[in-house]
Amino acid sequence: MSLRILHASQHSHHLPALAEWHHREWAHLYRDWTLPTALSELQSHRDANAIADTTWLALDEDTLLGSVSLLSEDAPALAHLDGPWLASLWVHPAHRRQGLGAHLVNHVRQHARQHQLPRLRLFTVDGADWYRRLGWQAERTAALNGSAVTIMHCAPAIETGPIPAP
Repeated sequence: MSLRILHASQHSHHLPALAEWHHREWAHLYRDWTLPTALSELQSHRDANAIADTTWLALDEDTLLGSVSLLSEDAPALAHLDGPWLASLWVHPAHRRQGLGAHLVNHVRQHARQHQLPRLRLFTVDGADWYRRLGWQAERTAALNGSAVTIMHCAPAIETGPIPAP
C-alpha cells in the first residue's frame, strides 16, 4: 500500500462517495442532516491551509480508504463548547484495524500543533477507549439526538514529542 493523506480539494471526485459513507454512519446524530447537506459540507472544505473547516483523505493510489476533518463546530447541540473539533474520522471497513485511523488522527493533531491550537475536541459514540490510548482525555458526556456521546479533548499547542500510537 502507498498511503497518502491529501487535502480533499485535491481529490474532490471522491466527495460524493465519502458523503454517502459519512451520512450512513452519523445521520442518526443530527436532526435534518441530509445526504446533500453532507456533500455540500465536504465541498465547502476547499482551503488546504485553513485552520478549521477542512478535510483530508487517506488514499492508496486513487482508492479512497478514509477521511478526517477539523471543524470549527461539529454539532449545533455542542456549539457552547469551544472548538475546533476533530470530526468525521472514517475508515473503510476493509482497511480498519491497520493503524489508518490513528494515522489520520495524528495528521490532524500535527496540523493543530502547526497552528498552535490550544485545544482540540471530539465526540465519540463508542470510541472513547481507543481515543484515550491516543492521548485524548474524557471531558464529559452529552446526548446528540438521543445518542450518548463522550466529549474528549487534547492540547496540541503544548504537546511535545511524538504523538501516541494506539
